[in-house]
Amino acid sequence: MPDPITLDSQTELKIGFPPPLLGSEPVRLPVAQPGEGVVALTLPGGVVSDAHPFYPGALNVVASLQAQLRAEKPELARLGMEAALGVNFIEPEVSGLLLVGITRPGIEKWRNAFGSSQLSFTYEFVALASDDLGDEIVCDLPVARHKARHKSESRMLISHKTGKKCRTEFRRLARQGRYDLWSATTAMPRVHQIRLHAMEVGLSIPGECCYGKTPALTWSAFEGKGKHGDTSVVEERPLVHLARVEATLESLGLTPVVAPLEGRIGRLWSAFSR
Repeated sequence: MPDPITLDSQTELKIGFPPPLLGSEPVRLPVAQPGEGVVALTLPGGVVSDAHPFYPGALNVVASLQAQLRAEKPELARLGMEAALGVNFIEPEVSGLLLVGITRPGIEKWRNAFGSSQLSFTYEFVALASDDLGDEIVCDLPVARHKARHKSESRMLISHKTGKKCRTEFRRLARQGRYDLWSATTAMPRVHQIRLHAMEVGLSIPGECCYGKTPALTWSAFEGKGKHGDTSVVEERPLVHLARVEATLESLGLTPVVAPLEGRIGRLWSAFSR
């Protein structure tokens, strides 16, 4: 197995998104080519990877790539990008790695690999500390879109009747004060799966308002409380990050990709590792 590719702010290769594609300011996302016909990007959170009915009008990375392809942007041509279709899906509440097929054969190959559970996705997230849970938990409850009597809601639920098969393997990585750092690994991440499965097994994610009511995480939890503590919110959204993508079959030819959190939120990850 080759050494993983790390995508962070030090990555030389980046794709630029001028306003208003991903907001009012220019955005440059780290990018790498871990396999033939595919690129990996790191999304910062707050943007959706591709169009989805849960997020109408959201800033859309794949659509932005397609718009720049139509404009014949030179940096995309240098990557060999002839097309752009997402392999996995990233909701705006989550940050981290997105695989994008960039050629017709690449799109077919990597989407088939995703649909055949030949890829592995590992998330990291913060939850309230709990001694009632083991260090390793498996949830294989089927996930379906929530449908009320007269309308569909922008959330998922567990349904043994209409739900699609999925499996999440949780592992506790570290503890810092009242919070635990967990990983969640799955072969086919469905929309909201990690957050919903976490709730189902008893993991409370700060800032998760769709599948829980845990208040957002503040820096005082890591830097002391009272007048000397920093009570500002770490992040309004749930702190869930897709940190690693790899293939389950070496013959696929995908180099593993990792994306560490950086900047202000990266301080939190550093606090857990000390």
